[in-house]
Amino acid sequence: MHLLPALDSPTSSLAATTGNNRAQPRKDAGASAAMTMNSKPELVAEAQAAEPNAPPGWSMAAPYKFPIDKLKRRTTHADFNPLVLVACGSFSPITMLHVQMFEMSAKYIEEHPQFEVVGNYLSPVSDSYTAKALTPAYHRLAMCELAVKDTDIMVDPWEASRRDEQGKPVYTRTADALAHFDHEINNVLGGIQAPDGTYKRARVALLIGADVAMTMGDPKVWAPADIDAIFEDFGVFIVERPAQADIEKVLVPLKKYKKVWVVPSFINDVSSTKVRAHLKNGHSVRDSVDELVIDYISNNGLYQGPGR
Repeated sequence: MHLLPALDSPTSSLAATTGNNRAQPRKDAGASAAMTMNSKPELVAEAQAAEPNAPPGWSMAAPYKFPIDKLKRRTTHADFNPLVLVACGSFSPITMLHVQMFEMSAKYIEEHPQFEVVGNYLSPVSDSYTAKALTPAYHRLAMCELAVKDTDIMVDPWEASRRDEQGKPVYTRTADALAHFDHEINNVLGGIQAPDGTYKRARVALLIGADVAMTMGDPKVWAPADIDAIFEDFGVFIVERPAQADIEKVLVPLKKYKKVWVVPSFINDVSSTKVRAHLKNGHSVRDSVDELVIDYISNNGLYQGPGR
């Protein structure tokens, strides 16, 4: 383990979450509910029984392991700070645009030297999230894995698999999901090695579209304390969505924060909501969704019934 200097104090603890973004009492970041379940066979059995349609041998109760197979453990530029981008969301289903957000951010970062991207992650929400037409987590995780198969993006199942002591899915605040990544990379792994052999704390930042950022000024959607934690402890890369949001208006309620980077984008109107609507109506989504994901959706009969 390497002792690392603080990086603007990203929190290494998690809130005991309920069903919203409100601040809650904190507990240790390393003790996820999903991990706790594995010491209680009866809860594992209940979790497996609650997922009768999951693939054979698959279970949310499986031991958790933080994915690092595509994580760069050593930077190549001594003067750049290591950066980990995290996209949180339902990904129901994941679209090409979700993947392209990482690509556009990488290009932006190359043109504005300050960071070196060492990790890209998707963090799907759990089944406790009350979004309309939310497909079970095991389907969403599988689709995400297929969509990023040939990229440098990793899928972290931690948020999607968290459960309480009764074995029920737990909602995780975005700030707490980011704290989880900070803990795993900077505390558990010891940070990222620089060219001179020393170790640096990686900057963990949220990656979102401008349409999501547009909602962050609304206290009915996001608790102000959570917005402060996300923008002050971590930072946010906002990818422009010209067809959905005026970036200048988006930034007005966020102007007091310093750790905000705006990534230019092309005009597009791709969204999971529109993809679901097209699938329900029998229309093609090949211009919006990866072929492997389309095949998975078809093979599993997803997004085809009423309300899907």
